[in-house]
Amino acid sequence: MAAALNRTAAQVNRTEETRGGVSRLRRTRLRWMPEAFAVCARHETLGRTGRLDLRETHRVASNEEGDCGCAKNVDEGNTATPSATRSWSEAESSAAAPGRYSQSSKRRATVTIPLLSSSSTTRHGRIGPSLDVPVMIELGLSRITSLVAQKTFPWKAIHVAGTNGKGSICTYISAMLHRGGVRTGRFNSPHFLDRWDCITIDEKPVTESVFRSVEAKVLARNEKEKIGATEFEVLTATAFNIFTQEKVDVGVVEVGMGGRLDATNILEAPLVTVISKIGMDHQAFLGDTLEKIAAEKAGILKPGVPAVVDGTNSPSVIKVIKNTAHRVSAGRIYTSVKLDLSRTTPNVRPSTKALARWKAFAKTQMGVKHRRINMAVASKAVSVVWPLCAPPGSSLHPHDLVPAIMTARVPGRCEEISITPLTGRKGNILIDGAHNPEGVNSLNMWMESHCRIPAHDIQNRTTDGMVSKMDGKITVYEQSDVTWVVALSAGKNISDMLRDLVQPEDRVIAVEFGPVDGMPWVKPTPAEDIAAVVRDLQLVSEENVIACGKDVLGALKRATQLAGDMPIVVMGSLYLVSDVFRLLREKGSDGSPLAPSANPKRGKRED
Repeated sequence: MAAALNRTAAQVNRTEETRGGVSRLRRTRLRWMPEAFAVCARHETLGRTGRLDLRETHRVASNEEGDCGCAKNVDEGNTATPSATRSWSEAESSAAAPGRYSQSSKRRATVTIPLLSSSSTTRHGRIGPSLDVPVMIELGLSRITSLVAQKTFPWKAIHVAGTNGKGSICTYISAMLHRGGVRTGRFNSPHFLDRWDCITIDEKPVTESVFRSVEAKVLARNEKEKIGATEFEVLTATAFNIFTQEKVDVGVVEVGMGGRLDATNILEAPLVTVISKIGMDHQAFLGDTLEKIAAEKAGILKPGVPAVVDGTNSPSVIKVIKNTAHRVSAGRIYTSVKLDLSRTTPNVRPSTKALARWKAFAKTQMGVKHRRINMAVASKAVSVVWPLCAPPGSSLHPHDLVPAIMTARVPGRCEEISITPLTGRKGNILIDGAHNPEGVNSLNMWMESHCRIPAHDIQNRTTDGMVSKMDGKITVYEQSDVTWVVALSAGKNISDMLRDLVQPEDRVIAVEFGPVDGMPWVKPTPAEDIAAVVRDLQLVSEENVIACGKDVLGALKRATQLAGDMPIVVMGSLYLVSDVFRLLREKGSDGSPLAPSANPKRGKRED
């Protein structure tokens, strides 16, 4: 679907141009200019009474007078639908002329993009879902600004953007600050199991009652002021208000999508901004190249505020970020960050057992490149802000805080869990939320070094396979076939996600995650579509491809039956990860991995 949206954004459309009060139609080609968006004249008019039932993208680039294809949609019979949620920017209050972009209206710009109403196809099968009604995803700062009714907060912020690793980085930063005695709030998205668990205070999710109480006040303001805020904007305002209510010292805030127009970007003067690894994701909204996506992510950079950037990003991405930093007069940019966990030990007189656990943890993590990089970025960010937020009289050094990451759990990121309560499997499985090519590449490297080890080399291995969240102990497999349980969000390119990951002797069980609370626009790719692409690409034999529809539990049971003692990997979507953990919760389990002795290193699978 993302590819189709990008194609639509570049196609020739008829558009309405208003000059001197006279409307006329003309043909023009839309240009992709992510640096500047505005609201066209027709949207300003119709947006006051309802929303067009549009079936294609709207993008209004700078210097393009209302070139968004609205006239075409109106001519084809689409009408306003008052029942849909309001999405229109308050751009009419700007001094800029309708349909024109100006610097003064930049902070009020809105991008409104409907998802396609029917499945898009490629020669490798569908890449998008069938939707009964158009679903809107909206970027912009006008509504969130009205919703929070303030530009500054009593707490200090650390703002984190990126494509991969930003959630982990937020978790590590929060854990380290908490260890140092800083009262810390954290806002991640999406939520894990419940809508309120994306907001934590001192490393504990807020209670449902606290969340709903604050959310009710946000919704009341939204209704009273007729703001028309999106679900994510309501969630962001709720998180920020909870931080204020709970009197946190520092709020660690993860960007929802992009950065420049993300609701979290109302943070005007954070202590530091952080940009993690940037890859291809959400192209329909952020741009179709790494550089365009980087420009959107770099939109969180602020004047005088230092930034820590994952230095493993491509040179072209680093260049875009540095150019943006120069343009906005940001503070110092840190791109060369390293962390040697083997040289970091817990202080405060650790026990022999604690020291041994840390050394084991450090040893396993040193072999996981992307995780080590995320830890390094987080550690650098903490070292930058520590002089500004350390409790009075603290004698701790930022290096003293690093061991806190040992207990910082990032669920569903290359995590080993037990599904014994669900399927009776006697060994652990790997669960990973890799949902874009960059994430899949990291997972693939993990698999090559931990689960597909040549037999002649396995005795020489000193690092791990699957890392236990409990004590860092490991499971190592010889070169073996893998049973994949896969779900993907609608719009993902199935071929790109699986082509380099799945080997000929593997098995693929396709499934669909369930509805996502608070995010009705999120849809799964049909399981049959995933299976069809796997067959079309001939990644595995026909009999090794199974589609389980919406039956996640059935997919896990089928995988257990077919895999025997061989590895099972659940991947493709954090929403699938959440579904698995909800199933475990229903059984009274948190998925804690079995002890290594109960997790066979070698074995046979049932055929």
